[in-house]
Order: sequence, then structure tokens, then C-alpha cells
Amino acid sequence: MQRALLRLSRIAFLLCVSRIFLPIQLPAQQANTPAGVDDALEGKRIFATSCAACHGLDGHGAERGPDIASKAEIRQLGDQDLSRIVQDGIAGTGMPSFSVLGPDGIQAVIRHLRSLQGQNSPEKLPGDPGRGKDLFFAKAGCSHCHMVNGEGGFIASDLSRYAGTLTAKDIRSAIIDPNQNLDPRRRVLAVTTREGKTLTGVARNEDNFSLQMQEIDGTFHLFRKSELRSVEYQTRSLMPADYGSRLSQQEIDDLVSYLMSLGKR
Repeated sequence: MQRALLRLSRIAFLLCVSRIFLPIQLPAQQANTPAGVDDALEGKRIFATSCAACHGLDGHGAERGPDIASKAEIRQLGDQDLSRIVQDGIAGTGMPSFSVLGPDGIQAVIRHLRSLQGQNSPEKLPGDPGRGKDLFFAKAGCSHCHMVNGEGGFIASDLSRYAGTLTAKDIRSAIIDPNQNLDPRRRVLAVTTREGKTLTGVARNEDNFSLQMQEIDGTFHLFRKSELRSVEYQTRSLMPADYGSRLSQQEIDDLVSYLMSLGKR
């Protein structure tokens, strides 16, 4: 009996010693995930939940907040200045304090903002920028609405620096499916006059009494709302949604490469 108790005591002692000296095993997912990946995901999550409502998921601004991804005055701020803004907010503006995030959370969201600003490793171009330029100004017809370095249309956004803060995947997705994550300011506007004439374009200025609209051909119209039969905002973009079928995969890659090459200049 005493020998059995002694053996049990020795086994218990060895188990205790082994628990002390064996390395702690992390869960498989944590052990195999680089720390930088976790940090990047955390910054993206915080930005999506705390910043995107005002500044947009891509940082290019929304109805309640300015563009913080491409504006030069924001890009030129140091990390310490950005940290102070996130920590304390800006008095007299709509920018509140996010001190609740803590130092680690603030640094994570700033690193994510830097990635939106394009301050990361350059991505390899998926196609040929030269062929993409030809597509932009010819077959794809992008220049009918978009301008690049002073050339093209002006009904849609200037794309000269558009791709500087985006990945090839983001740009490709925006070309193939332009109606996803649609900016309310880019929606199609259909106006019908009292005479029954319908005009389509985008709103440039609007208040309770008047509406300034620009058609696709660039023509501006100023209406009194009391003189209109209807004003309808449509949940679609002016950009064609059929590029996925009109262009081959290689042509889309070439177009993406041309936009990316502009953004890197």
C-alpha cells in the first residue's frame, strides 16, 4: 500500500514539473498566423466600425467626412500628428475623440490608413499599361466620362490618382461591378419636367428649392423644384455595368495596370 502511494506521489510530482517546464502551446490558428497579419486585420476592423461611416471604407470621404486617403495635407501629417487627432478629436468639427481605442488600437488604425494612402509595398501590375491606355481612350470608352491628366470627360471623377491607394483587386472589382459600395453622390439622377421631358445625369448642387444637374454630355441645367414633375435618384452608377462581358480578362487586367501606373507617378 505504501509503495502504491509513493508511486502515485512521484507521478503527480512529475506531472506538475512537466506543466511548469513545457512550453505553452498556442491555438493552431494563433501559432500559424503572423503578428503583422493580426495587426492589419485589427486596424481594418477598427477603421470599418469607427471611421468608415464618415470617411468611407476606402478613406476617400463620404457625406459626413473628408477624404483622408488622397488629400495631400492629410498624407503629409506624421504618425504622431494623426495619433493626436484620433486620440483627442478636433474641436469645432465633426471629428470626435477615439481615446477609447487605446494606444494599440489607435496605432493599428493609423497603419491601416497608411495602407489606404498607398504607403505599402508596390504591387506588381497584372497586365500591360500601354494596352490599358489604348482601351481607356478607345474601346472601353472610359475617357467619355473620366479624365486622366487633363484628358477626357468630366461628368465622372478624375482618375489621375485614383489607383494610388487601391489594390489591383479593388480596381478590377470597381470596373466589373460599379454599383457595389455606391457613393450616394455618384448615383444617377432622373429629372422629369412638367412638359414630360426626362433628363438623366448627376446632381451638382441641390437645396430645398433648386437643383443643378449635369447630363452625361456635360450640359448643365438649373431647375426650380416647383417646376419639376419628379426627381428620382436611382440606385445605380452612371458607369456601365457590363465591362465583365464586353472586355476580356486580359483587357481588364491591362486597364487595371494603366490606372495603377498612373497612381504610382
